[in-house]
Amino acid sequence: MPWSRDLDDSQPYGDYMLSEHPLYLLRFKAAVAPRERVALNKQDITEIKPGDNIFVDLRRWGECWYDQLNLPDSYTYRHVVPAVYTRWDVDRRGNSTYKRIKLRVELFGEDLIFDHYDVMCWGRRTKFVPEEMLLVDASLVREYPSILSDDVPQPPTPTNKPTSARGRGKKR
Repeated sequence: MPWSRDLDDSQPYGDYMLSEHPLYLLRFKAAVAPRERVALNKQDITEIKPGDNIFVDLRRWGECWYDQLNLPDSYTYRHVVPAVYTRWDVDRRGNSTYKRIKLRVELFGEDLIFDHYDVMCWGRRTKFVPEEMLLVDASLVREYPSILSDDVPQPPTPTNKPTSARGRGKKR
């Protein structure tokens, strides 16, 4: 069904947007959404803290990349990778800031910095829910090695900067 005002005003659509964390900005009108994102990122992150373990949906690294993996049940379940928040980020003066937090994704050997928007969209799933999720672990990676490969082409990001297969860019 194409988007319409009736759909937008319906309770089931509203419930769906609330249940799907990556759809966070769809709660707002298009003209307001960018301001809401900026305002959210100015607020301290209170939903999580260092030491919290989470499960990040593989779609976080790019929907096109995810589609090309051809994982089993890719549209029935969320394929999630375990991660842990390690510490608050620091500002230019070296002071801890509660507006950004470091996340370690051990399977990818990757450290990410999440702002408040990233936490709201991708970084709040603290419980593994077997009815909704499939765990991306070493055995799945053996069966689908492209999960760790940068050989799968990825289109440029919205800022038109080319990225690696998982949209992570090069390590610094």
